[in-house]
Amino acid sequence: MLLLHLIKLITMKFSAFVGTLLAGVIALNANALDDRYFGTNYTLPFAHGYRAVNALGKSHKEAIDQDVYHLARLGLNAFRVHIWEAELADSVGNISDNDHLDLLDYLISKLEERGIAVMLTAQTNFGNGYPEEDGDSLCDVFS
Repeated sequence: MLLLHLIKLITMKFSAFVGTLLAGVIALNANALDDRYFGTNYTLPFAHGYRAVNALGKSHKEAIDQDVYHLARLGLNAFRVHIWEAELADSVGNISDNDHLDLLDYLISKLEERGIAVMLTAQTNFGNGYPEEDGDSLCDVFS
């Protein structure tokens, strides 16, 4: 359900992009040549990244600020994150307004400020424990 909701939102805003993505080409608009991206996968708003910042007693938003600064400094122009739906929605797709959602929104805004393209992978098929055991989550499907 969350995946369908996200696809619907993306399609409404970026229909040309989604069309080219589904054709196997990532382009910012239908007339563009293939765009070239160099980036990383990053998951601080979720699972192990979230817990690691907690364990250090640090601010998640300050960690995001520092990481995004370094991504831009290194010349990366793309970012990818798996959205951990187990921490954002229940088993029927009801989205929860929680810290994970706030941090995902904050991260995307900071990436956009620096001109870094954002690729959301709107599915995971595992709980929130990786690489540890699954913990408490909103979604009982994975626990």
